[in-house]
Amino acid sequence: MRDLHFKTKTHQAWAGIVSTVDRGNFVFVHIRSSKTGKELNNYKLPADLAEQVEKIKSYSALVAYAKANQITDSASDAHRGSDSSSVPSCPAPALTPAKSSEQERGILFVEVDTVGRGKDTEIIEISVVDNTENVLFHSRVRPSKPYKDVPMGEPSFAEIWQGLSNAIGRADIAFYNADFTKRYILQSIAKAFDTPKPEHFYTLFPYNKVICVGERYKEFNNYRLGYFCNYGLQHINSACGQSGLFWKDVSNSPSGNAIKSARLWKYLDHKAVA
Repeated sequence: MRDLHFKTKTHQAWAGIVSTVDRGNFVFVHIRSSKTGKELNNYKLPADLAEQVEKIKSYSALVAYAKANQITDSASDAHRGSDSSSVPSCPAPALTPAKSSEQERGILFVEVDTVGRGKDTEIIEISVVDNTENVLFHSRVRPSKPYKDVPMGEPSFAEIWQGLSNAIGRADIAFYNADFTKRYILQSIAKAFDTPKPEHFYTLFPYNKVICVGERYKEFNNYRLGYFCNYGLQHINSACGQSGLFWKDVSNSPSGNAIKSARLWKYLDHKAVA
């Protein structure tokens, strides 16, 4: 494994193979402050994860992966009890490129519900729907702090992350409003794994094509109404209504909105062919 070096304005990280007489080889991740040089954290990972670690492309992804997959001492395991195994690992980026899933109509539609504002916004519900409107994944999510009328008995984002990432795999990912939803996912990852927010969405899904259904509809709608029109992103219900699509049979939940997004995408595909 080649050594990895990442540096941000506040932190820097090194990862490489370390050999010891008593414990053999392992991947060692060392974190220190960029400003003071002070050592902040060290993580030991199993040596068989070296190939996956080597594929990581950013500081934030390295830290998240190290925290989720570190080797703990038996004393630490005894102290943590069953809690240490209850949180799924944050997976490394996919090792091979995705197939051309768009041509196979394998696009997945992802929508979320959130709580909080600005940098404090986090996901409290998320759904993944395929092109035939089947719900492949759905979960409510416990926020990192209490909010009025938000249940706190749901699993955390860290606990649902493995199931979510497995459901998405390497398929193309479609959001109605991609910029917002990607940011909310990154913020939720940061809170769940106690790590700086990943700099880019492709840190987590580097080979997944990301599609913005709302932007595609906006371009189609402005072209349809005239070259000089410049309407912004419509609400998903308005976009479906303007397109003559039936949408009132599904709720305004993440699952319902993902289904609407799938219908709108198929409508735009039909118009493009026509």
